[in-house]
Amino acid sequence: MNAIKPPRQGLGIGVTTTYLLERWITPFALFVGAESMLNYGVLAGFLFALTGFLVFLCFSFFILRVKKQSPNLKSMSEWLSFKMDDLESEYFQRILRGLYSLDIFILGVGGGALWYAAVRLPMVVGTGISLVILGLISWIFDKTEWGRNYRIYILGIFFALLVFFIVYPFLVNPIQAIYDGIRLYHPYLLVIQEKELALYIMAVFSIFMGRILISPSAWKLVEYKSKMKIRSSLLLAGAIWATLPIAFSALLYPVISQGTIGPIEEVFYFVSRSTPSPIIKFVFLFMIGLIFLRAGRHIVRSIRSNETDIKFKNHIIYLYIVPIAYVLYSIFQPTLLDLFFMIGILYASILIPMVFMVIFEKHGGWVIPFTFLISILFGGATYVIEGRFMAILGAVSISLFIMLLYKASMFFINQIKL
Repeated sequence: MNAIKPPRQGLGIGVTTTYLLERWITPFALFVGAESMLNYGVLAGFLFALTGFLVFLCFSFFILRVKKQSPNLKSMSEWLSFKMDDLESEYFQRILRGLYSLDIFILGVGGGALWYAAVRLPMVVGTGISLVILGLISWIFDKTEWGRNYRIYILGIFFALLVFFIVYPFLVNPIQAIYDGIRLYHPYLLVIQEKELALYIMAVFSIFMGRILISPSAWKLVEYKSKMKIRSSLLLAGAIWATLPIAFSALLYPVISQGTIGPIEEVFYFVSRSTPSPIIKFVFLFMIGLIFLRAGRHIVRSIRSNETDIKFKNHIIYLYIVPIAYVLYSIFQPTLLDLFFMIGILYASILIPMVFMVIFEKHGGWVIPFTFLISILFGGATYVIEGRFMAILGAVSISLFIMLLYKASMFFINQIKL
């Protein structure tokens, strides 16, 4: 997972922050916070953003501890090789590559939401088209880093248009009128449910923390020598990233104040219809599409890294993982929020094993991938029985229990030997 080089160490934190943002503007970042607002209340969108910032903050402590343990470390693959034996590391990295490649499918679903917002193309069809485009881009530009010199302009145009999309509706309709409309049609969105929101925060934190711990782009910061640059880059990226869920939630307020509600792609379709200029709408959607394409290209190149002995070729991704995910998506057609928590079980299951490998210098051997797989099965079963939040928390809890049990058993075994 080392194929993409980070910005040179001599460059400032602004370039590094842009590099991180480009990798973390995903469908989950843009749409899940807004859909959470539609399901759990207005406050949920803000809490989603705050939780994302806290994840970047916590990862800064994580990566600095890793750097303290191994000052010359250059990648996550190298770190795993230190923590595990060769065979264990190889199989565990295969698991991580398979998990990371699911991001391509997630980007495809995000592309489906863009197609729906633009021309109301069904989500399943739009997702299929987006996945084909991602595959073609990866094949055509196999050896080139297209758009790299223009990423700052792409992000700049995206944020500029995002500001316009937020400000314009509030210029046309007074804020009080929008608030009164929400209170009239959807008063439940203004209700604060402390217990539900607490479970929501813990679940979202577990998902995002597990996700960032296996992110090659985030791990690239370990190459930097300056601790201040690592910390500042992550905090700045987290602060800017946190504006996205809030902004996309705010885009929905004028629409839902008129009574409209439903799946997130349906609400965003009405948001796009309210845009005064079709040109502005399509440019905005095109910028998001470019960001998704760049992120997809980065994922493929990271997975196909040849810096280790592990071979994970394109056909594994495009003939097995992505098609299987797409078929399952076509059958069950979950919402983006459902998809976030379903795939989130995988991310949450990896959280505790990764944390334990940092805390304890000695590796856990096969218990690490074993814990990961057991947590996935337990989380999946809990999802069916108890629902979204308990599935995530259940996966984290069972992995914590297994790791603590393993460490306790190893401690007593060592005491007996003494």
